[in-house]
Amino acid sequence: MKKTLIIFSFFLLGNVGCTLSDPEMVEVLREIKAQNEALQKARDGIKTQLTNLDKNYQKILENLLQSRAICTKK
Repeated sequence: MKKTLIIFSFFLLGNVGCTLSDPEMVEVLREIKAQNEALQKARDGIKTQLTNLDKNYQKILENLLQSRAICTKK
């Protein structure tokens, strides 16, 4: 994904006809890297939340099935 962003940024910058000096390009690439890392961190956080929600869902489902089994035995 990082390579794609870098290649994409070069493509965009080339098409609008703007030229950047080496220090400016380094800064742009640092910003892209920082944004990429922030997105990956957010994605990982969402994955963790989904995992926790799935675990809670499984517990609730097990409890409902146990309750149903108890109720049907009576």
